[in-house]
Amino acid sequence: MDTVKVYALAEQELVIPNLVTPNGDTKNDYLEIKDLNDKKIMPGASIEVHNRWGERIYDHSSYDNSWNAPNISDGVYYYYLKSGCGNKLYKGWVQVIR
Repeated sequence: MDTVKVYALAEQELVIPNLVTPNGDTKNDYLEIKDLNDKKIMPGASIEVHNRWGERIYDHSSYDNSWNAPNISDGVYYYYLKSGCGNKLYKGWVQVIR
């Protein structure tokens, strides 16, 4: 008989910014989601970004802090982030200013 040990991880406490300024100055150029304890986002965290009409403009099945709002205009966009650990859903808005 084989034995498998499973270790539970504490739920992440995420900080999700509400402003992206993709102008190349290296400040807020990307939607960079962080953990309060400086841990990386758990693998498998998926994200969707929608415009004000509800159209999905971005999705990523294992988010890596790489969204910099390419080819979209300034404005408010809405995100749905499902954590990789525990499938907790975070939702909110982010404003893009160029």
